[in-house]
This record gives sequence, structure tokens and C-alpha cells, in this order.
Amino acid sequence: LSVAESFYLATLGGAQAMNQESIIGNFKIGKEADFVIVKTENLSPSQAIFKNGEEILARIIYTAGRDAVLKTFVRGKCVFKNQALENK
Repeated sequence: LSVAESFYLATLGGAQAMNQESIIGNFKIGKEADFVIVKTENLSPSQAIFKNGEEILARIIYTAGRDAVLKTFVRGKCVFKNQALENK
């Protein structure tokens, strides 16, 4: 699968498969959302140079670890803040 296909299946495609696309799957107003904010600067130095948006997404999906997560949101509400990263 391409990065775009993987992302689609993890978001709107997955929601459609569960017949939940009216509730979840993208950031349209009124929908529920679980997501993380990733600080790409915290990827290893060899991974910090990106050529395009798809490469950024691939690196986040496949290589970003817990130390790159700045915030975590569940149903649109922040449930985790990485204080160490917020202060950088």
C-alpha cells in the first residue's frame, strides 16, 4: 500500500468500513476525532530532512516513537501533553 492509501484506511476508509463516516474519519466540524500532534524535529537527525508531504507522513507513521508525540487528543479533547517537548 502507498502511504496515502495507508492513511486513508486508517482514517476515512476505516470509518466507512465500519459505517461510521458521519461520526469519525476526518476533521470536519461536528465529528469526533482521536489524533496526536507529532513534533517532527524529534525524529532522528537522519530522518529530519523531508522532500514532500507524503514523506513526512511516512516518517511519522512508520518511525515516530512516543518521544515525538507532543499532544494526544481523544474525541477532540487533549488527554496527554508531553511537558518536556512543550518547553522546547
